[in-house]
Amino acid sequence: MKIEIALRAALAAAICATLLGSLPLAAAEKTDVVILENGDRITGEIKKLDRGKLELHTDSLGTIYINWLDIEQVTSGQQLEVEVESGEKYFGILGPASEEGKLEITDEDTSAILEPPSVVRITPIDKGFWKRLDGSLDFGLDVARANRSADLNFGTTVEFRSRKFLRSVTMNTTVITQDETETKTRSALGFSLTRFLKARRMSLGFAQLQRNDELDLDYRSLVGAGYGRYLIQNNKTLLNLFGGLAVSQEKYQDEPAAESVEALVGLEYSMFIFNQPETDIGLSLLVFPSLTSSGRVRAEFRARIRREIVSDLFLQLTVLDSFDSAPQNDGDSERNDWTLSTSLGWTF
Repeated sequence: MKIEIALRAALAAAICATLLGSLPLAAAEKTDVVILENGDRITGEIKKLDRGKLELHTDSLGTIYINWLDIEQVTSGQQLEVEVESGEKYFGILGPASEEGKLEITDEDTSAILEPPSVVRITPIDKGFWKRLDGSLDFGLDVARANRSADLNFGTTVEFRSRKFLRSVTMNTTVITQDETETKTRSALGFSLTRFLKARRMSLGFAQLQRNDELDLDYRSLVGAGYGRYLIQNNKTLLNLFGGLAVSQEKYQDEPAAESVEALVGLEYSMFIFNQPETDIGLSLLVFPSLTSSGRVRAEFRARIRREIVSDLFLQLTVLDSFDSAPQNDGDSERNDWTLSTSLGWTF
């Protein structure tokens, strides 16, 4: 239990550091200009480009989102960080190049000509802390009268991206209640820190705390590190492959706590469809072959499809699956547990 308490404290400290790390800076003047392929001209303040969407704050229309592939030209006097598909990053102010249909980013000493479709991310360097914060909340409730059951699920993700790091906090909880049976809970809390390297590579550290009554798992604490690379990175698709090592402590019902060392192989895939309604599809698979228990393999799978209803409001379908080939309590528990949930959510 001491490790569980320590991990909870570490996660709480990480969350506080992420949320309270700095104060917002003054907003930039709304002098950035976006020209669409149809000739429309929009003036505002660039907030960011991510997942094929340019976020632009305007005085008359509020915050709008523009499909990056519908943009002909962009001019901005802000100091920007611009990342292209290869993972290379450029810094400076952005404007049209002398070559038609291209962009030029210029700083004090250098300039570079960019192909607009190759640009996958734009971040204002002087952007304040709170404006770099992204996340989502989703909530679902399924009720069945026939067997008087109710499934409640809640999830949240908060991310903060700086020039070299991505900090992420995630939490998911599912509570299943039914007459004449014991209420069961499945929950996971995690924190990850990703450092971006050259050529689309990255290093990462992570910590997790899990509970699953269906598998008789009282708790599992996990701390690890790894290294990975984006195999695909563009305005429609992300594919990330990574590996590493993790140390865990887990306790099953009526069993003493046990520690183990595991390898990690992970795959994350995302696809974005900007056309209305906006759709976001995500898949992740984590496989943990044990290095201390011969033949034991754990796996965590997550699939999600999210469709926007109105601006920032979405409907989400999520599948979660946990597998353990050899539970630590002598195989008395279920080896597999999965859930299918629908929820309503909000992005910010």
